[in-house]
Amino acid sequence: MKKSVPSEPQQKIKLLTFTKTKTVILYAAALPKTRKLNQDPNTSDFYFLQNGGEAAELIENIDWESHTLGTPDTWPENLKNTIATIVCSKFPMFLWWGDQLIQFYNDAYRPSFGNEGRHPKAMGQKAVDCWPEIWDFIHPLIQKVLSTGESIWYDDLLLPIFRNGKMEDVYWTFSYSPIRDDRRQIKGVLVICNETTEKVNSRLHLQQSSDELEFAINAAEFGTYDLDPRTRRFSSNARLKDWFGLKADQQVKLEHALGAVAENDRQRVTESINYALRYESGGRYDIEYTIIHPITKIPRIVHALGKAWFDNTKTAYRFNGILQDITEHRKASQELQKSRQLTDLTIQSMALGLFSVDYAADTLEYSDEFSRILTGNFKPGLGRKDFLKYVHPDDLHLMTGAIKSGMENGTFNYAPRVIWDDGSIHHIAISAARIINSEAKAPMFSGTVADITEKENSRLALEQAQSRLEMTKREADRHFSNVTDSSPTGLWLSNPQGMFTYFNKTLIDFTGVPYQELLEGKCNLGHCRAGL
Repeated sequence: MKKSVPSEPQQKIKLLTFTKTKTVILYAAALPKTRKLNQDPNTSDFYFLQNGGEAAELIENIDWESHTLGTPDTWPENLKNTIATIVCSKFPMFLWWGDQLIQFYNDAYRPSFGNEGRHPKAMGQKAVDCWPEIWDFIHPLIQKVLSTGESIWYDDLLLPIFRNGKMEDVYWTFSYSPIRDDRRQIKGVLVICNETTEKVNSRLHLQQSSDELEFAINAAEFGTYDLDPRTRRFSSNARLKDWFGLKADQQVKLEHALGAVAENDRQRVTESINYALRYESGGRYDIEYTIIHPITKIPRIVHALGKAWFDNTKTAYRFNGILQDITEHRKASQELQKSRQLTDLTIQSMALGLFSVDYAADTLEYSDEFSRILTGNFKPGLGRKDFLKYVHPDDLHLMTGAIKSGMENGTFNYAPRVIWDDGSIHHIAISAARIINSEAKAPMFSGTVADITEKENSRLALEQAQSRLEMTKREADRHFSNVTDSSPTGLWLSNPQGMFTYFNKTLIDFTGVPYQELLEGKCNLGHCRAGL
């Protein structure tokens, strides 16, 4: 009668012995107690299952009387000896036996089935019924071993299997070896295997990370180096070797490579490297210097970053890092600096104040000259409302209108008066343009302010002078008219073409020509004389 199959033991043990295989580690985390049979090993049909663990218990409880393989007392001794070796082994092992390829495996193999699915019914099961998803692959291998007696070996082979309720990509390192019966005929295939999924995935992940790092380095055009502080020799990628004028396959002494560093930088670079190799430095290395190619003599400015690594004795055993070519960046920075200097010089020569205002946040940034122009003194740290107090009350409406126009059109200009701290009144001119921020909103304006007091005073003085000149001219014309109109003699003025430009009242009365016609020049001098 078939005995019930016991549930998987819950007690766990912890192995203190280090092992390199994932499978054994998994097994060790849930390894059942070693089972010792109570039967006399000399009389029991299951003597070969002594110390076999859960796998031995499963084998013993199978109803072998109704099984195609028959009862153990009919099995070849070599089969029982092989099973004894398998169930007692701590390394994953598996056996297919006979024409039906009946399966046996040990506790160390059990985790490869997953948490649910084939185990425990796989014990004593036909191979074709247990492995339908990979049967087309493994069956030819099994037949090859059975027919030729040659072993088969695979390393890190991807062989997906169904476990844990789904198909999983599983990697295996395994061998298939022939097992003979008592008549020396090949009747079985012994599988010694190890699941290497975690190892392969880790390797693939490491390779992917390495590829991504290499791509990033190439994309950023970095040079990489790796120095052995003990030998003072370093290796690098092709880009860095090209910069230093080294051969592609050349590993050189650090001192030789330093020969390519510009002479005025060489001592500083050497000291920086030596300091990074000292434990108290933390191993950090960050420096900029110039490389002179030994052949082309072309200079290259680089930014070097590195890290030194130390052992338990605080001795550096590795120093590696990257170099970035910043030549163009440095040139651009220098050009920008020159441009800024010229801009600052222009602004200073024009006595302009600079400002940037955010009306939404009600914040203001400004230069020293801005505060001087508005208040008469340099005043840092003031806000927009602080400066509004200096605007002449009668001109506040100019500011309000200008800002409204700027919000609509993008620019504004206005010229208010300001009252300085000393009470003096000054004229200023403000011009600004809208700044678009990263959110495509435009509450910010940037612009300039200039003191136009002298210019405004000059303009007012000129206007006053022109006004006085016009008044003087009008007064002179009025006086001339009074004098000539009182004369009994007709008087006139004409241009070179003979057209009247002025005439007195006596002449108008004498000629009888209407006043308007004389003004329009309809009567020339000769005509008037003829009329006389």
